[in-house]
Amino acid sequence: MHSMRNSTNFGLMLQTQFNNIKIKKDMKRINLKQGNCPFCNEKVLDTAFMESENFLVIYNNAPILPGHSLVIPKNHIESLLELDQTELFEFTQLSIKAAKVILKVFKADSFNWTIQEKPAAGQTIPHLHLHIFPRHDNDLPNPGDWYPILKSSEEEQHKNIDSEKRSKYNSQEIIKIVNYIKSQINLNWNNLK
Repeated sequence: MHSMRNSTNFGLMLQTQFNNIKIKKDMKRINLKQGNCPFCNEKVLDTAFMESENFLVIYNNAPILPGHSLVIPKNHIESLLELDQTELFEFTQLSIKAAKVILKVFKADSFNWTIQEKPAAGQTIPHLHLHIFPRHDNDLPNPGDWYPILKSSEEEQHKNIDSEKRSKYNSQEIIKIVNYIKSQINLNWNNLK
């Protein structure tokens, strides 16, 4: 009986966290700055369109496909394995909500969801980030082509998901895209829950 009550309380706490996921409006802080980490720079707030207590959803400034977004912790956390159970639940729930938003806004019914953990797996920014990007029929020659792009050779590095060499949107272009996403969230919020 005791463990049942504890699990019920835990479930209520997690449901409350899920209900607290919201559209990013005026977030003023990044909790911890870590050196040159681009996700710890306050400029990342300009690219954010959703948040929870501990995580942000940002639009990728160098998307592999239109709609390519990232879920990142507000604190500098390098590994998924550093999250406790509650944080992992919050991260997952925000990611699910973000995927629904991205699918709706970019008129898709398929998506990729991936984390590269450490350099051997393709991570180039040592700050936890989950990639979500909507997919459409024939957006790439083969549905799994995003993975070879990720693992491409140095000569093809400009195509890599986290590459510094891949072309990027400027800040005005990102703000325009993020504002569009936010406007679509506002119009469709009840259908996205």
